[in-house]
Amino acid sequence: MRKEILIAIVVGVGVGIAVAFGIWRANSALKTNLPELPSLLQKQSPTEVPSEFKITLSQPEQNDVISESPVTVAGITKPASTIVILGETEDYVLETDNQGSFSQEVELTSGVNQILIAAYDAASENTQSKLTIVYSSEFAKDIVTPSVVSPTSKEDNAIREKVQEKLQAARNNPKAYIGSVTDKTLDSLQIKDESDEIQLVSVDPENVAFAKVLTKSTSKISFNDIAIGDFIVAMGLKNGNNVLTAVRILVTEPLETLNRRIVLGEIINIAKKEVTLQEKNGSEIILQFPKSWKGPDLDELEEENILFAFGEFEGNALNIRTIKVAEKEVSPTPAEE
Repeated sequence: MRKEILIAIVVGVGVGIAVAFGIWRANSALKTNLPELPSLLQKQSPTEVPSEFKITLSQPEQNDVISESPVTVAGITKPASTIVILGETEDYVLETDNQGSFSQEVELTSGVNQILIAAYDAASENTQSKLTIVYSSEFAKDIVTPSVVSPTSKEDNAIREKVQEKLQAARNNPKAYIGSVTDKTLDSLQIKDESDEIQLVSVDPENVAFAKVLTKSTSKISFNDIAIGDFIVAMGLKNGNNVLTAVRILVTEPLETLNRRIVLGEIINIAKKEVTLQEKNGSEIILQFPKSWKGPDLDELEEENILFAFGEFEGNALNIRTIKVAEKEVSPTPAEE
């Protein structure tokens, strides 16, 4: 019996040694074939991706209500770009600074203002943005400051202070909801905007100013005069649920499709009241000049000038409102977005 036990122990030790030796050989082989651990964890240098060419506006914001004109339009884009701003009645051309910042005072017209902003770089790449704001000099007069009730406790005082802070923040950033009325209740309007989004307007008929504004006339109306299908501009203060508490509501004509255009091209022909531009893609555009426009006279232009032209298309011709000869080397046609 003792002999058998001794033999078993010897055999077990031998098997253990063999297994251990096999594991050691396998580990040695793996270490030989695998790359060093640091090389696996080494961070690869990222591929550089060019920044997107776009316009970021810092002021004003979309659908802001503005009580004074002019308004400062400011933002940032690619450095050393040419900025073109087409307002309702005036056009502006300026250059960004070395950081890409720009700022321009823009004249507004009463009501909804659709402003087209474009940036062009020297390689003819371009980006555009449309800003919609509402100018109402009467809006500030229509805001009623609520009476403040004396607090009865410190807790009430803290709550009222927070409410007042939120109200003041809203007053500093009034908004407009613009669209067609799709539903009406005793104290609210539901509208659909140009993006087909549904927006809710809270209405206190006793504390809201109503007016009907047409091309040649303006008249006071009441909440009862507003009907489903009317196109309205509701101005007021937006709460955290995106419900607009109305202060002033205008019933007006639907907005026209923005037809203002910016054209960049090389002058290839100058006639009495027409100039022909050739874009980089080879297409030709005829510029028609009215009795007056903003920019150089026709006799100041020369063939091969690179020209910015702003206006509205009528048929195949661009009715000119403003022209400007490019002061720096710019490729004659913006690249398609």
